[in-house]
Amino acid sequence: MSTVKDIDYLMRAKISFSVVTKAFVASKKNSRIVEIYQRKNVAVMEKEYEKDTPLKVKLVRINLPSGETEVLITSLLNGRKYTNGIFKELYFKRWKVETFYD
Repeated sequence: MSTVKDIDYLMRAKISFSVVTKAFVASKKNSRIVEIYQRKNVAVMEKEYEKDTPLKVKLVRINLPSGETEVLITSLLNGRKYTNGIFKELYFKRWKVETFYD
């Protein structure tokens, strides 16, 4: 599945990002496709969607060697084509880029 602009993405989210991410982590599942909604106080002017339009995403759990859990959000929903192992590898590749910009 691609986004409104046909651009796929993978991003890290804090566990506390939303009730959906908190419930996902509590579920102990490795991945789950969910619908999330834009926060009520975010402007949607000139966007191709409304505030009550759900966005279907895949949440992926990454268990780090330190014991920490990271949550990734992606538009790549096809579990057969994009396995959880791929996301773990991508997570570590994007980490260097993310810390570069910190």
